Amino acid sequence: MQTISLLVGSVTGTARRVAQALAARLTELGFSPLLIEDGRLPAETGPWLICTATTGAGDIPDNIWPFYQHLTQGLYLPEQTFAVCALGDSAYANFAQAGRDIYSALIDCAAKPLADIVCIDAIYETNPSACALEWLDSWVNKLHA
Repeated sequence: MQTISLLVGSVTGTARRVAQALAARLTELGFSPLLIEDGRLPAETGPWLICTATTGAGDIPDNIWPFYQHLTQGLYLPEQTFAVCALGDSAYANFAQAGRDIYSALIDCAAKPLADIVCIDAIYETNPSACALEWLDSWVNKLHA
């Protein structure tokens, strides 16, 4: 089974629940998802799936902050693939900024996106897990390549 590192940045628990739904779908599809909630860089090889909320004025949640810091210290990750699911509230000026910042940092590290970032808006999406699963289903076949 291919390991997928699922990095979670959560404040209220919504991003954690979305990540758990993504992990369940990945398991159904024959992958081995590994939830990482402490901000460490994954030691396992394989794709990274980042699921993060945004806090404060567009800030990265504390529990995924160490991961982001590693990315901004000049890592070179040309073999690394990733996808980002960003949660936020468009009533705020920096909607889903944490996910956008992590996505940009990964691009700066030369990592390769498997999919466009998805930004799930709490104002319009009453079921963020369903939205995230639809997004995952649209590109998950790239993981088999």
